[in-house]
Amino acid sequence: MTVKFSPDSSRLVSCGDCTGHIWDVENGARVVTAAEDYTARIWSTSDGIELCTLREHTGPVWSVAFSQDGEEVASGSYDCLLAMCNSYTGDQHHLLGQDDPAIINTVTYTKDGDFIAAGGADGNVRFWDARTGELMAQFQGHDDKVKKVVFTPDGNRIISSSDDGTIRVWSVRDVLRL
Repeated sequence: MTVKFSPDSSRLVSCGDCTGHIWDVENGARVVTAAEDYTARIWSTSDGIELCTLREHTGPVWSVAFSQDGEEVASGSYDCLLAMCNSYTGDQHHLLGQDDPAIINTVTYTKDGDFIAAGGADGNVRFWDARTGELMAQFQGHDDKVKKVVFTPDGNRIISSSDDGTIRVWSVRDVLRL
């Protein structure tokens, strides 16, 4: 909903519907934005030029995330789909969520980019293998929509927050042992 630079222009803050992100523009050459026009767009931080437009959705895009290496970008949408694309060319790698639809409010990658998690309006957290697109687990427990998901730095757990007022911790390690 809004974007602002820090006073020294080294950081960019983006905020929308109770979610905020701080971007390091000095060490990051690109940012990705989500939009209600059904697109995700990748922009140059040095000159503000639009580098790539992703048109993978049929509804507003609520959340976007780069993989740690910046090669891939994920977008989650009101259309209940999570699209994973090459962040330079826009080529689609995976379109996830068709089998178990839920509005996607938030997406995040593990640091190594091997896995991705999404929080849905149905209160569930979904966990996929980012390389194959295979759904690894669906965590249930929230009574309202999930607003934010993050992986712990070691990638062993997903932390989710919900409009039900709870924060939950989910074990990824247990899923991967099965």
